[in-house]
Amino acid sequence: MSMKGAATVRREAAAALRMKGGWGASVGCWAIWILLDSLVGKVPAFFAQQPLVLAFLIVPLLYYFRFAKVYGTTALAVAVMRGGPTVRYAFAGFGRGWRAVMVHFWVVWRLLPAMLPGLVAFLGVGIWQLVGAVWTAKGETSPSAPLAYGLLLACLVLLVVPTLVAWYRYRLAYAVLVDHPDGSGRAVVDEARRLMAGSHRTMLLVDLGFIGMAAVVYLPGLYFLVDGIRQVDWTPMAESVRTAAAAGGQDAVQSVATALAPLAKGILALSVSGLCFSLWIQPYWTTALAAFYEDLLDRAETSEPTPPENT
Repeated sequence: MSMKGAATVRREAAAALRMKGGWGASVGCWAIWILLDSLVGKVPAFFAQQPLVLAFLIVPLLYYFRFAKVYGTTALAVAVMRGGPTVRYAFAGFGRGWRAVMVHFWVVWRLLPAMLPGLVAFLGVGIWQLVGAVWTAKGETSPSAPLAYGLLLACLVLLVVPTLVAWYRYRLAYAVLVDHPDGSGRAVVDEARRLMAGSHRTMLLVDLGFIGMAAVVYLPGLYFLVDGIRQVDWTPMAESVRTAAAAGGQDAVQSVATALAPLAKGILALSVSGLCFSLWIQPYWTTALAAFYEDLLDRAETSEPTPPENT
């Protein structure tokens, strides 16, 4: 069975979302997750003076929440592709969040060998720069700045490209976890790698299509934001703030608000762009990943992937 192209995968995802209230369920659940994100994001501020509680309780819970969201939205997308979107799928992650966290750590562990050359290169360039600084302090000639920037760019490429290639091997790990919620993290990522063998290019093309959509959505907001920044006269604003601050705090606040008024349009436009991305592109993108996952299962000529063993 031949592999479907990226455009076909996106069309199938869009068709599935139009059937049986898929768009309504997906957009509604993503909206709830956005609201929960905004509320949960404020929690660390309440424990800023309690670093131990923050480090050992709040941060793990935030990790749990993040991957409960990943599991839930992936489960909903898989359900949409299988013709049965219900809200309960989107919040199934609250019972499987730690499983998703374990899958995440296994993916990171598998990425480390790909990241290692880039990290070592960065370390080498850092040591080289340190030696250059010592030479400069002694009055000797230090390595040229263009050469240093070139080496840093090369290190960045050496880090990002192999890591990205390796990451695509496990791109569908959470979709596999949805089908096998009791599988071990290691077995889930192994199954994801098996399914993705030879399919990286198509998955990349699917992602690039949505990156293009995201650019189209965000460009107007960024344009209005940059235009607003240009309209702000920063030097007189700083002077007026200093003058108002000397006269009274309330006047200083009013002066800043007046000076930054041109930014309001840009901030509003960027916020609208963010909502469009979160409520349209993200549900569509996640469903397309689920569509690609279903295609890989069909290509494997099985309606259910082989259950990963708990090892």
